[in-house]
Amino acid sequence: MTSSDRTFGLRLLPVGMGLLVAVTVLTAALSQSVPDGLARLDRFVLAALVGFVSLLLLAASRFDVLVLLNFCLLGFVRTEPAPIDALSVALLLIGFLVGRLSLETLAGTPLLHLTIWGFLMTNVLALWPNASFDESLRYSAITLYLLAFAYFVRLYLTDRRAVHLVLLGYSISVLLSCVLLGFAYLGAVDGTLFIQERRAMAFFKDPDVFGPFPIMMVLLLLNDVWHPRFRLIPGPNLVKVLGAVLCTVAIVLSFSRAAFINLIVSLAVYLVLNLRELSPKRLGWLLGSAFLGVGAIAGTLSQLGLTEFLWGRASLQPYDTDRFATHARGIDVGLGHLFGIGPGMLERAHSLYIRTFAEYGVLGAFFLYSAIALVVVRVLGCAIRESGTPSGPLVSVVGACLVGMLVNSLVIDTLHWRQFWFAWALAWGVADIAARDELPRRHRANAVW
Repeated sequence: MTSSDRTFGLRLLPVGMGLLVAVTVLTAALSQSVPDGLARLDRFVLAALVGFVSLLLLAASRFDVLVLLNFCLLGFVRTEPAPIDALSVALLLIGFLVGRLSLETLAGTPLLHLTIWGFLMTNVLALWPNASFDESLRYSAITLYLLAFAYFVRLYLTDRRAVHLVLLGYSISVLLSCVLLGFAYLGAVDGTLFIQERRAMAFFKDPDVFGPFPIMMVLLLLNDVWHPRFRLIPGPNLVKVLGAVLCTVAIVLSFSRAAFINLIVSLAVYLVLNLRELSPKRLGWLLGSAFLGVGAIAGTLSQLGLTEFLWGRASLQPYDTDRFATHARGIDVGLGHLFGIGPGMLERAHSLYIRTFAEYGVLGAFFLYSAIALVVVRVLGCAIRESGTPSGPLVSVVGACLVGMLVNSLVIDTLHWRQFWFAWALAWGVADIAARDELPRRHRANAVW
């Protein structure tokens, strides 16, 4: 923390305490002279203000701790809004107040910002043509929040230390999810809390949403084995391989076909991006990890009596016909409505791309697809250029996970998933950091020539 930050924190303390005392006195006075309903509202407002002021005071000196806590909550989203939603919005506002977030961080990508704001404008345009205005307005508000959440992630990612802190929070969240599932399958806790119809969902609302969640963790652990010089997580390689296998088992126990394909695609893209550094030792670790993973999955399914259930889930399901019929209908709707039919109006869309096209029209689809494509091209380009550098491995992990998530989105509606926008913003951030770190090397190379 700089001296100016400390000075700001000291100045903030009396202001915050004075505000807290004033609000307390005012609320106490009002509660004596208003009806009980309003008095309860006063107490609610007081509690909210006390919480916000407390966060403000804490953030003046411990902003990074709050950010870490925020991303530790990434896997606890059973309710709407989830704890991470309230804390993210508060940290976005507080970050600007205490000087930890700055719009200058976003400089250099005007086209990307244009596509995002264009997509937001199509949200407004798409509100009017439909009959369910209130429902569409709710979906628009969710979209606005998720874009704000993505911007919060990107604003915080100013250097590699910030990236590591965010990924640490994510890793803790994945670990907690796996521990909860372990307790559930071992019978230590009520299995219905974290398992839905024999499918793992941890503290998510749906197994299909939980399934892709540990995938980035799998790649982070294997990346540390592949690139020990640039490791993110301390510990021996064998422990990391076992951790990756454990996360893979959790993914399989979600019995989400889209999540499994997501994992395969992410691993394949990561391998392609790091193919130049393939060596016999790394190939041995890769084959050994695959063998151990297959054995662990087979053993776990056998012990839990879920082998037949797996084969049943792997085949076409009765609802697949309805899913693909909805896709066809969504394309027809999008072709017939220039500005879409309105946010949230295509029921059971089961595809990010179909939902966007049908609900936001051609313009909305163009802007959102462009925003996604710009980040994908940027992060994969950086991964290829930065191969062999300290930034390269992490960029390739995040880029591979984003591509896997986009494949997942073909048959799952991820438009309103936090983890989708988390991966998108993370890819944007690590690509910008890698590009910035690349400039000094270019200057040194030009100086030599």
